[in-house]
Amino acid sequence: RGGSNHQTTRNLSLLCIGLLTHREDYIKRLTDDPERGFAYHLAEAVYPDGIWYEQCMGSYHTGTIDRFLRTRWIADRNGISLGGDDVLKRMIDTLPAMALPGGRLPRIGDVSGEGAASMNRASLFELAYAMYEVPWLGWALGRMERSDLWSLLVGRDIGATAVPEVSSTLFDAAGLCVLKVGERDSYWDCQGAGASITFGPHGDWHGHA
Repeated sequence: RGGSNHQTTRNLSLLCIGLLTHREDYIKRLTDDPERGFAYHLAEAVYPDGIWYEQCMGSYHTGTIDRFLRTRWIADRNGISLGGDDVLKRMIDTLPAMALPGGRLPRIGDVSGEGAASMNRASLFELAYAMYEVPWLGWALGRMERSDLWSLLVGRDIGATAVPEVSSTLFDAAGLCVLKVGERDSYWDCQGAGASITFGPHGDWHGHA
């Protein structure tokens, strides 16, 4: 299934194997495939508001962002131009925009267990900050123990930081509304209130709750 999050994993694998074994045909499956490639995913599988179409914010959405970033990082360092910066930045910025108090992500779609996934992903944040130096990512990394493998590989000194705004957000294309109440600093320490309302398209095989 060309638009599946599984295909983003395969594309990353094809890139790595292609580079290691000098298989140009593997790399072209990432760069040129009109129904499964990197450009196809960015154009067809990400809503205009930055949400991955399968939703499931703590797994498929964040996992896809992570794999996109790794794919771009590796490609860039091997002279392969994939583009997509605007879409990737938009996807990254969905995380604080949708986060509930303490950085918890809305439990939408194919989720299990009682806990809520957090937006705070060390490997994702390290790589995203190394690529784009977004101030809110610098703030988030400053609150983490930076001991992840990606901290070692790409971690850098934190420059400008900014606490994310606390404001209600409507993701109209994905059909997600996140309501927030709280002070800008304390909200991220689990003080405040939030609620998520979903009303949009079914997240394909993962749209069930």
